[in-house]
Amino acid sequence: MKKILFAALFISVASLGWSQTAGSDAKKWELQLQGGLSLPVSPYFANGYSGESAYKFNTGFNFGGAVGYKISPQLSVLANIQLNEFRSKTFPGAGYNEYYFWDMTNISLLLKYRILTGPFTPFVFAGPGIVLNMMGHEYLYPAPTPSYENYSDESDSINPMLQAGLGAEYALSDDFSVFAQATYTVDFIDGYGIDYVEGADVPTRYDTVQAGAILNL
Repeated sequence: MKKILFAALFISVASLGWSQTAGSDAKKWELQLQGGLSLPVSPYFANGYSGESAYKFNTGFNFGGAVGYKISPQLSVLANIQLNEFRSKTFPGAGYNEYYFWDMTNISLLLKYRILTGPFTPFVFAGPGIVLNMMGHEYLYPAPTPSYENYSDESDSINPMLQAGLGAEYALSDDFSVFAQATYTVDFIDGYGIDYVEGADVPTRYDTVQAGAILNL
């Protein structure tokens, strides 16, 4: 369900950007799609608590998109939406197996600056946002216990965040560009939320490595 809601939110934002291109200067708008890997960085998130390294979170994945407006050929403002999914490894419990999950849906407002003016350019970006944290346990009961016995224990919270990153972009044409980027994110989650998982920090930090495409409108 959360992936459906995420997709609906992105499509609605993209539609808004598309509708506003009518009557505007050419190539002022950009639609961006990206995806890649998400890597835990902060100590507990990456390694687990002391003596509980089995509960650490593994490298996850992400996908997302953005609608941007070009203030100038080099400077853009982007409304970015991205889902990051992290999982711990599965470990045995009392008659069941379990793992920790942590899904982070980021909504951020970013300033992006292209350093050069030619087809190829490095770029940097940064900005604030909010993150919907969905975290908890998934309990998996082995056969012959019916699969419907499986259940999760979950906590949700909305917290502020900061993002910054750098990358490189190449314009294949006036309409279409490809890019790769790395992002550093700080999730200012509160102490209540991390009670539902082993291996989290206040704040929690992670990196993303992504590739994507940009449609210039």
